[in-house]
Amino acid sequence: MNVTPLSFFSAIIKRYRVRYFTIGLFELLQAASGILAPLVFGLLVDAVGSHDSSIEKEVTLLAVFLTLILGDMVYSRLSGRMFVRTLAEQRHWAVEWLYARVLRYPNAFYSKQSSGLISHRLAETSVSINQILGCIIFDFWPMLVALCSAALMLFIASVWLGIFMTSWISIYFVASFMFAKMGATHALRAAKSENETNAHISDTLANHLLVDLLNGSTREVANLKTMLTKEKESINCANNYFELVRWTQFGAMAILAIVVVSLSFWLYRQDGIGVALFAMAIGLIINIINYTHNLSQRFADFFGFWGRLNDGVFALLEQTEAAPCTCKEHHSMRGRDIRFERIEFAYDTEQLIIKNLTLEIPAGQKIGIVGPSGAGKSTILRLLLKLHEPISGRIWFGDESIDAICLENLRSNIAVIPQEALLFNRSILENLRYGHAGADVHGIHCATRLAHAHDFIDALPDSYDTLVGCNGVALSGGERQRIAIARAFARDASVLIVDEATANLDPLTEDTIRDALLGICASTTVLVVAHRLRMVAPLDRIIVLDHGVVVEDGTHDELIARGGLYSALWERESESPGDFQARL
Repeated sequence: MNVTPLSFFSAIIKRYRVRYFTIGLFELLQAASGILAPLVFGLLVDAVGSHDSSIEKEVTLLAVFLTLILGDMVYSRLSGRMFVRTLAEQRHWAVEWLYARVLRYPNAFYSKQSSGLISHRLAETSVSINQILGCIIFDFWPMLVALCSAALMLFIASVWLGIFMTSWISIYFVASFMFAKMGATHALRAAKSENETNAHISDTLANHLLVDLLNGSTREVANLKTMLTKEKESINCANNYFELVRWTQFGAMAILAIVVVSLSFWLYRQDGIGVALFAMAIGLIINIINYTHNLSQRFADFFGFWGRLNDGVFALLEQTEAAPCTCKEHHSMRGRDIRFERIEFAYDTEQLIIKNLTLEIPAGQKIGIVGPSGAGKSTILRLLLKLHEPISGRIWFGDESIDAICLENLRSNIAVIPQEALLFNRSILENLRYGHAGADVHGIHCATRLAHAHDFIDALPDSYDTLVGCNGVALSGGERQRIAIARAFARDASVLIVDEATANLDPLTEDTIRDALLGICASTTVLVVAHRLRMVAPLDRIIVLDHGVVVEDGTHDELIARGGLYSALWERESESPGDFQARL
């Protein structure tokens, strides 16, 4: 779905159209009351100054004048109250809609932007909508009503006053539109520069430990100064432009006031208009100046808000989202064989990472995938998870291509233990249940015991209710990894993927996890990528990759007997530290 800033903005207006119609009506009545008040006041002054007017006429005019003054205030508060009550609901809807869409984006989207910047843009985009609407409803709309009403009333007073006012309004709005088009470009450039600075700060803070260990704080401050200088230039450029707009608008206001007041005075002296119409003309000009004296700043604010909305929409909504799940229910794929058929894959370069891969994995088989760094081991797993799409070839679950399987259905059948333990800043129990929301306490405890995690969790002051902190910072690396392993066990999926998941564990715990993998349900297919061969040696089968090609396939004993790449890797791993040092 192609979403533009205008279409996104329009969708929100449409959703709350009844409320905004009512708010706009109240603002119209408020503006009309403010514009009519000078006319009634002029008539009241004329009546009071006339010797033949009755007390009833004067009281009536006074009552109408006071009613208009009170109406100005009451209508303003009614529209303001309704708008304030709409703001929170509208912003929450926008955040929820943006959040749901962004979560459906492919992993490549998150590899190009930091999570901090995505979160900042999401919040800023939702807030900018409220700010833009505030400008339109409480600044531009009342001003439009006031100017049009003033033109009509000045036509009543004098054709010449009406012609001048109409001409002035036409020129004013054409000029404002041109300023708006140019101002949006300056505002967008300033917003982008500001977000680049925020992204730099977010990236530095996310890697604060690396900055600290490598004494990088001075460099980072220098980098920030460079970015702030660039940001200041773009903001100053925008501000200078808006300052020019302000002076232009002030000049237009001055011309309006001088011409209307002078012409009204001349007409009054020539008996072209009476005291009431003369007072009305002066009152109208005062009201219009009051409406527009802060308009220049509001134009600048509006351009800035629109620039932020543009930046957020283009950054967050240009990405193609994954197709929503249309399945009535997700079906289990337990017992299905997995087949890679002539798969080829490359990242951004033309160099193939996976080359003509054909591989069959029977259901329930526990296999290890090994090979040198860069051989394509983890890439195979990512292709199976549809985190990437192959250039050519197909992957099959039984007789069904994964291209034909709903993404949610596919991943509901796969549990993953990643290289890095990914934990939410929530309780241990919430993290464990994330893969299987319906898991009972007994199932969770069984999973944590299999992962060798129950004892250390139970020893914590709050046990399973312990908060783990951001990225699990309250736990050690090994503890975080065991929770991630237990989470995958609790999922009880058809396929279990283990991607370098025991690197932070001691050899004894690693052996325990490996034995647990061998002991899980016989119908569960297990794929283990590992650098340490002891992790995969007892598995049913071992696949050896080199430069994206399967060079060996068999059990541990079979591969050792062949004396190939696996045997060489095993021999190197089995060397004692002294022998290895001697070879160096």
